[in-house]
Amino acid sequence: MSTSFKVPFYARTALICIGLFAFISVLYIAQNIIVPFIYATLIAIVLSPIVNFLVRNKVNRVLAIAITIIIVCLVSVSIIALLSVQVTRLSESFPRLIGKFNTLLQQTEGWVSEHFKISASRIQGWVELTNVEIITRFRLLVGQTLINMGSVLVILVLIPVYVFMLLFYQPLLIEFIHKLFRANKLDAVDEVLAATKRLIRSYLVGLLTEALIVAILDSTSLLILGIDYAILLGAIGALLNVIPYVGGLLGASLPILIAL
Repeated sequence: MSTSFKVPFYARTALICIGLFAFISVLYIAQNIIVPFIYATLIAIVLSPIVNFLVRNKVNRVLAIAITIIIVCLVSVSIIALLSVQVTRLSESFPRLIGKFNTLLQQTEGWVSEHFKISASRIQGWVELTNVEIITRFRLLVGQTLINMGSVLVILVLIPVYVFMLLFYQPLLIEFIHKLFRANKLDAVDEVLAATKRLIRSYLVGLLTEALIVAILDSTSLLILGIDYAILLGAIGALLNVIPYVGGLLGASLPILIAL
């Protein structure tokens, strides 16, 4: 006579909470490894068709992966170099922009004081207080950014390595996933994996295509209008446009500020 043991509800709830806590703790502790791995997985899914195309054309798999990663790295470095030139030009003319901004700010203070009957000294006090807060927060942001640069460099080094390993061991990873399921479920597993890859690849390619179109249109429009640093502003606008709702507004505010 067999007796079944039923776990009480409170025990199941406690086990689930402990498991979630342990899972989140592991993710937090290993985030420096997990985050680059997630990025590398997404990049590997996008680059997988290129590697498969080269392999089908009798190119060694290792060589095909290396060629693909090198091309992506060269394109990325070229874009960064182009934007670095624009950033250098912007930093050189930054004092001139600050002077013009201060002039515009003084004119705004005079207009507000005249139309809203507020004393100029009071407005100046508000402006100085705001400037102090902005400078303090900016210094903290710069300090935190410098601290995080080390981890960013590590991620940039790890991602190509992870991408190479994921692309190279892709057949073994698929075989490992097959081992987790019964033989009669393999067709369904392959269908789910293929659909997942298509969905992720389509989303990322669409996102990159949208960013490229926005960057080209923004840069071209700003060049036609004669706005300085058009390429840099177009690239920043394209990156910010990825952020839902507020990204477009932030991307448009930068060219407006530079134009003023």
